[in-house]
Amino acid sequence: MTNKSSNSKALQLVGWLTECAIDGVPPLSSAEDLAQEYLIDTSFPDDEERIESLINWEITKNFTAGFITGLGGLITLPVALPASFGASWVIQARMAAAIARIAGYDLTSDRVQTFIVI
Repeated sequence: MTNKSSNSKALQLVGWLTECAIDGVPPLSSAEDLAQEYLIDTSFPDDEERIESLINWEITKNFTAGFITGLGGLITLPVALPASFGASWVIQARMAAAIARIAGYDLTSDRVQTFIVI
């Protein structure tokens, strides 16, 4: 029974993560909106440059989120650690979804959604 319960919780977490990554969660926009920001920017010569710029920006955002959640030190660790992991997972999954969209993949596809959270 415990194994079934933990599988269910893991699937709920993956579902939540996929939903937040694709649909967005305040203050983050959806993966589609993020991809469109890069797709309409004509300063990039090709999609490879768009994706590289997106990765660099999202890595900076992920570092900043981790730094801010760690400011509380040892006292806030029980709250800050799960918050930091959650923010990092959402930012990374959203980045993967935006990359997939820039590359032309359908974000509603089950296969693409699976790759987003792997």
